[in-house]
Amino acid sequence: MKLTRGESAFATTNYIVLTLLTLVIVLPFWYVITVSITPYSEFSAKDGMVLFPTSFSFEYYAYLLKKRLANLPRLRQYDPQYGRGRAARPVPDDDRRLRACREKAAGP
Repeated sequence: MKLTRGESAFATTNYIVLTLLTLVIVLPFWYVITVSITPYSEFSAKDGMVLFPTSFSFEYYAYLLKKRLANLPRLRQYDPQYGRGRAARPVPDDDRRLRACREKAAGP
């Protein structure tokens, strides 16, 4: 089936808009990935614009795994806040407000 002139223009416009939208969404992710595997010397020599790195280095990932992740607190599975339970922790009731509310709701 042959497209009319308006349908053809609409299809072409759709392809152009969707291609530009895809580039706007994908390029930042691509930039972050390429910068993370580019050595600092190459990154600084190109003034920070590296879309296609010529050499690869995983020094940033090694730094992250050695220094940063080693200092994170360990999550304990038996702790209700972080583990599987998700149980609410009891709140201390020093002012006896909770008891007063229960007595008021229960009536005389």
